[in-house]
Amino acid sequence: MRKFQFKFKSIFGGKLLSAVVRLLRRRGLQLLMAAVFTGILLVACYIYDNVPHSLLGSASVSQRYEIAKSALFGLSDKVPDDVMLVNIAYDRELVNYYDELQPEFPSGVVSVTDRHRLIAFFNQLADNPTYKYIMCDVRFEPNIDSPEVDNELYDAIARTPRLVLPMHEGEEPTDPRIFSKAGYSDYAVNFVESNFVKYEFCKNNDESFPLKAYHDLTGHTISKYGPLYVSNGQLSRKCVELKFPVRIYSDGVMSLDSLDILAATGCISGTKRVYYNLGADILDMDMDMAAKAKDKIIVIGDFSGGDNHSTYLGDMPGAVINYNALCALLNEDHIVSVTEIVFLFILYFLVAVYILSGRSVMQTFLPRGLRFRLAYVLMHHRATRWMLSTRGASRIVWSFAGITVFLMVVSAICYIFTSIIIYLFIPSILFTLLKHVVIYAKLRKTNPHVLRARRRRTATATC
Repeated sequence: MRKFQFKFKSIFGGKLLSAVVRLLRRRGLQLLMAAVFTGILLVACYIYDNVPHSLLGSASVSQRYEIAKSALFGLSDKVPDDVMLVNIAYDRELVNYYDELQPEFPSGVVSVTDRHRLIAFFNQLADNPTYKYIMCDVRFEPNIDSPEVDNELYDAIARTPRLVLPMHEGEEPTDPRIFSKAGYSDYAVNFVESNFVKYEFCKNNDESFPLKAYHDLTGHTISKYGPLYVSNGQLSRKCVELKFPVRIYSDGVMSLDSLDILAATGCISGTKRVYYNLGADILDMDMDMAAKAKDKIIVIGDFSGGDNHSTYLGDMPGAVINYNALCALLNEDHIVSVTEIVFLFILYFLVAVYILSGRSVMQTFLPRGLRFRLAYVLMHHRATRWMLSTRGASRIVWSFAGITVFLMVVSAICYIFTSIIIYLFIPSILFTLLKHVVIYAKLRKTNPHVLRARRRRTATATC
């Protein structure tokens, strides 16, 4: 038996080794170039990962991926059992508003969150802090007419442990007592994508609202070392495209079997509301928060449409977006795992080897009959006839389209089954450039005189 195993290994091992040696002799330089190109592409994709802006249809592509994933596996967007949503939309009070140009007398009144109800709520939580954490997505503007009420509110916040508050980038909290509990909660959009897609967790060494919560819960944060970002000793990214495992849309409702909101043990049956109103459901009914919020993350915000933001899945409350950002951190979506690096390296390496071999994506994946039929259709339309040309922009358009379609299919499969996000824009651009470098090199190698003549004609036409 041992002799048979030795012969099997020697025969097949020797054949495999000799095949590898022959491959390296024939295509060693090509494989080396593909490996170098793949490394450059991975670095470019990592740099783009850390840019807070999304580019060229990222929102629409993510939306379609989510629709496909939901169709295959169903929605899993219910509020988890370890989360308690507290709505402050209906707990408002009117305070005087003073214009900066005329600060001597009030210009009118504005509606703010009821300070007395918040004070009572925070005092109740601080007296028996059985909860896991509090994400309070409420900004506090100073009340000039009643500074003693603001002072009592800040005292209640300061004595409440495990709590984070939002602020805008570059601004100072309204009171120094809550400075250690604040994190910025801004996100970036541009003229290409106006919807919320990517969340930036840190900027200029400042922690964002969800990163501050993540830091308090786990003891880990995201640190910058030159162009790299590290979290818990692992390579990470500072921006993440959120997947929204918890979704509450503009009406503040979603499917739920029951919602226990009575002071005792009762419930309101048949309701789809997933939040508790601060005044009507919690304070006025003397809810036992020590028992109700035990080991839960309490998310405080406006869940009734007053603080909605556009996302690629529809309008959602800002507090829900921030909670999903915390979920992304807790699920380690910001970590660049070894599995992800190896998978992307193999994928991009194989595509690079394929392009360096001089083969066409369309010729490989489209049957010959379908290619001729497509060419026939395009030839009989004046607007698309230029696409059959083998020169200039048409060749670039065809190359870019073929590579983008291939990467889109692979990206959809990876996102649906593994949740790995493959961005399309940068790989498509770089692979298209590589393809045309290969075309140029082959043309120069096979017929350098034709290439020089073409250059002379181009220069003469330009003059």
